[in-house]
Amino acid sequence: MDGEDFALQRLDSGAELYCYPAGRFKSTRVDFFLSTPLCRGQHTRLALIGRLLERGTRRLPDLQSLNRFLDELYGAGFAVEVEALGDHQILHLSLEVVASPYLPGGEDLLTRGVRFLGEVLAEPLEEKGGFRQAYLGQEKRALAHYIRSLANDKSAYAHRRCLEAMCRDAPCGLPAYGDPADFRAINARNLLSCHRRLLACSPIALYFSGHVVPETVAQLGRELLCWGREPGRRAGQWVLPASTGAVQELFESQEVSQGRLVLGYRTGIGLADEDYPGLVLFNALLGGEAQSRLFRQLREEAGLCYHIGTHLEPLCGLLFVEAGIEPAAYTRVRAQVEAQFELLRQGRLVPGELELTRQCLLRNLWALDDSCEGLVRFFYQQLLAGCQLSRSSWQQRLEAVGAEDLARIAVRVQLDTSFFLHPSGGEWRP
Repeated sequence: MDGEDFALQRLDSGAELYCYPAGRFKSTRVDFFLSTPLCRGQHTRLALIGRLLERGTRRLPDLQSLNRFLDELYGAGFAVEVEALGDHQILHLSLEVVASPYLPGGEDLLTRGVRFLGEVLAEPLEEKGGFRQAYLGQEKRALAHYIRSLANDKSAYAHRRCLEAMCRDAPCGLPAYGDPADFRAINARNLLSCHRRLLACSPIALYFSGHVVPETVAQLGRELLCWGREPGRRAGQWVLPASTGAVQELFESQEVSQGRLVLGYRTGIGLADEDYPGLVLFNALLGGEAQSRLFRQLREEAGLCYHIGTHLEPLCGLLFVEAGIEPAAYTRVRAQVEAQFELLRQGRLVPGELELTRQCLLRNLWALDDSCEGLVRFFYQQLLAGCQLSRSSWQQRLEAVGAEDLARIAVRVQLDTSFFLHPSGGEWRP
């Protein structure tokens, strides 16, 4: 029987295991999350560890043998990611296999897949007490190249620069991909030691979703966590990054075809706060949906920008407005964005606007049923924030938000940093 949300089982190793049986899927997905505080130096180590875990194990010592094994599992999907969520860095392994009822003879791929994930984590390819030196050298070069290439996506670059300025002295200002300046201090032996220390002490969460039998997942979880653990405490309530004071206005010129404007706001509202559902509605109404205010007013009616939208960083308490504009429109766009904020602070809504936005969010909430990956991420973010609410509870909270709540939240959302990446050449002044 399909359940609404994940059910929790605690393992003796200190890991938390969540199960979401959904028989409508023909596959089973396993997600492994290890979280550690973002801190300079270690963020580069974990970034490299994530890349090396994809290179092989003792039993499968190279990409060819690893991919051949995945092919034997009827083309199982396997990935390793390292990402930043708030002030934590996350090592995320995922595996998706065809469910046994849909295979000849009911073959059990899930158990084989879970044991494989355990090997990837506990038995990476070693050489002289460390990761294989040749692989580490290759991944350092590949990571450095990847970091340089990020500047080619100008919208993402502008967002990153704004975030770094807002969180200059906070962990969430560090990128998950690390810093090549740390490479010199990282060698094959101390990197493997770091990996083993993280496996032994860091908080771990396992998610089994899709076509899965709840009665079997605890044993599967124990098979995956096949190493000794001395788990530490889970981090307490997060502290949202503090304001730097007066509004920062930053400008940068590059060879770009259009300007990229990013406005970073502090909300003072985290995912676990009672006001967070109202902030979600506020964001969607302002610029988070296709027919939101900023899109209609600035893009469709005034023609001031090529694109415009907003998004939340729920574990940092930040909201961003991002737009592609011509430099000549900079002042008008800034003024129009502020005008929309002021209208919301005054509680001035178009009839039906709030309810239309609310229904859109509720559809998105329940549409998570169509994606195990999306559902896992939705609940894992809550786990990190210390807020474990069912989707029914989220629906009730969204339905309780009124116009006066949006006005109160709008007052709390204050501009902190403006970053504008504009074309080089000629003279331009705001």
